[in-house]
Amino acid sequence: MATNRTLTIYFIVIVTVLAVTWTLLLMAWMGTTSVAIMQTADLSITKVQFEKDYLTITVKNQGSHSLTINEVTVSEVIVSDEGMVNQNSTSRTFSVLLPVSEGEQISICISLKWASGYLYQIKLETATAADFSPAALCFVRAP
Repeated sequence: MATNRTLTIYFIVIVTVLAVTWTLLLMAWMGTTSVAIMQTADLSITKVQFEKDYLTITVKNQGSHSLTINEVTVSEVIVSDEGMVNQNSTSRTFSVLLPVSEGEQISICISLKWASGYLYQIKLETATAADFSPAALCFVRAP
């Protein structure tokens, strides 16, 4: 029959093993969580080309993980004398599903009849639910 001292040693060993196991599991979980939090989306519109009846938008993912562009919105805008940007009623949203890997550059072609000399706002939205602002935004004047 085991003595109280032997039972106490077994109890201490079991508790220590459980504590170390839970600590390692918690550290692994925190490590994966912090890596997911530290990933950043950095999508840039690098070039916009106006072609007859369409736009070609060149985009680069400079972030630390892949993402998916799910919407492209092109709006005609008016700049007031005070420098305020007002969106005109002319706005079109295009649903797309375009994956962009880390460091990748892609081109998006949008069918759009644009007017020479007008200012356009181009806004890209990603499929990430955590994004509360556009992933990329730029203003460009049609030639």
